[in-house]
Amino acid sequence: MFPVVVHGAGPQLNRLLEEKGVEPRYIDGIRITDRETLEVARRVFLEENLKLVDALENLGTRARPIIGGVFQGTYLDKVQNSENPLT
Repeated sequence: MFPVVVHGAGPQLNRLLEEKGVEPRYIDGIRITDRETLEVARRVFLEENLKLVDALENLGTRARPIIGGVFQGTYLDKVQNSENPLT
């Protein structure tokens, strides 16, 4: 068996965005991700992924990061904010 751990990093992302002066936006509890937020999110999720892998390895568990090419996403709503376009 090869379990896969799927993790989040919302609190860490919020903290870094706050430090950068970027206020997270939500609609119905879902984060609206503009370009700047996405750049920070990619970095934060990679950092947290590597921390988790290191922690598991230190506990004697064989762990490897999966950093791309596994999941795909689609827009919930393609309507874009003209101030912060996603494309």
